Amino acid sequence: YSQELWRLAFSGSGFNPPMLFDDVLEWLRANPSNKRIRLICKLLFQAVVYVIWRERNTRLHNSTSRSIPTLLKEVHLLIRVKLFGLDRNASPPQLRSASVSPSTTYLQLWFGRFQV
Repeated sequence: YSQELWRLAFSGSGFNPPMLFDDVLEWLRANPSNKRIRLICKLLFQAVVYVIWRERNTRLHNSTSRSIPTLLKEVHLLIRVKLFGLDRNASPPQLRSASVSPSTTYLQLWFGRFQV
């Protein structure tokens, strides 16, 4: 269940993150080289862990469950809200990167690379 959500969260991104927790942490430290894309990957990891944790508690305490597509939508919403805030609060020097155009926002990276 968790692996399926994790796999789907990165589908379309071009990344193939590992499935084991320790390997994921190492992967997040090392890949990718672009700092803004790395931040999106870290936020995606955090959102997936959070949604899985909440789903576990809901199942345990309320005896209800949600489907993987529903959880994935929640992950995407969490990411979009966070990235919108980052874009809104970013100053021009923070938006500049050697490998990404200065006019590219976090949300543009998200929609162009992750949520296709």
